[in-house]
Amino acid sequence: MEYIKHAMIATWKMSLDGMHQAYEDLFVKDDRKAALLTAITDVENNPDYHYVGYGGFPNACGIVETDASYMDGNTMQFGAVAGLRDIASPIAVAMELSGKTKDCFLCGEGAKQYAVEHGFESKEMLSNYACQQYKQHRKSIMEHDTVCMIAKDSVGLSCGVSTSGLPFKHPGRVGDSPVIGSGFYCDSLVGSAAATGNGEDVMRGCLSFSVVSFIKAGMDVQKACETALFEHLDRLKTAGYKAGDISLIAMDRYGRCGVATDMKQFPFVMMDDKHSDASVYVCRNENGTMHIQKADEQWLSSWQGD
Repeated sequence: MEYIKHAMIATWKMSLDGMHQAYEDLFVKDDRKAALLTAITDVENNPDYHYVGYGGFPNACGIVETDASYMDGNTMQFGAVAGLRDIASPIAVAMELSGKTKDCFLCGEGAKQYAVEHGFESKEMLSNYACQQYKQHRKSIMEHDTVCMIAKDSVGLSCGVSTSGLPFKHPGRVGDSPVIGSGFYCDSLVGSAAATGNGEDVMRGCLSFSVVSFIKAGMDVQKACETALFEHLDRLKTAGYKAGDISLIAMDRYGRCGVATDMKQFPFVMMDDKHSDASVYVCRNENGTMHIQKADEQWLSSWQGD
């Protein structure tokens, strides 16, 4: 079986620049955690992305509340923050918390207090554009894109997730992103998975843990993503509920990747030992069958989804 030493996969086209910046961390320094921090921080700091970090849409009171998580697949340690306000890099705080055996998931004022006490940069997270959209279109924007990344180096797997959540959400609302097993999960002996889309629907199926469980049971990583997603959608349908958009990314312990979505098209970014220049790929759901191909220049110039 082919073994890939270095690999990285991320949700959405917005991850591309950060993945390029993470090249040295992953392929030269062999440091998956540093690669995730570099790549996710790039997205968090970019005001052009309106669902993550600075520039993210605020809650119903006009305040940006962020969620983030990190998990080390070797130690099984994780850290997470929810409802974090006025801190520049939520993923950095989550990574710091992952070194703790307890008090590793903090929310609201407690999360902010911890971040300030440990020297993390304070920042007004509401950009001018997000503020304008809040005033003009408070109830008309329902999209939700979370940056999720999984990285593999020579010794294991890690995953990281960051989001500003559902646009104009009720204050205090927390989605799947910081919830272990739902928005993310990582076990270097098996694989890792992460989710983007409607957080409440993801949590109803604990989808990231579900994907990793299917891999552990012997499924290849692509089949595991598809099975976890579509069994969950079928269960919700049986309950009389139609789920919103959900997309999954995953990587097994050998560095092989899988993707599944209930959307017509879902872009993601990958790089590995054979293809070290990060590139955008598109997963298309055609009547329940996943078709994955590298995005061409026409698609890249026309995509407006994130």
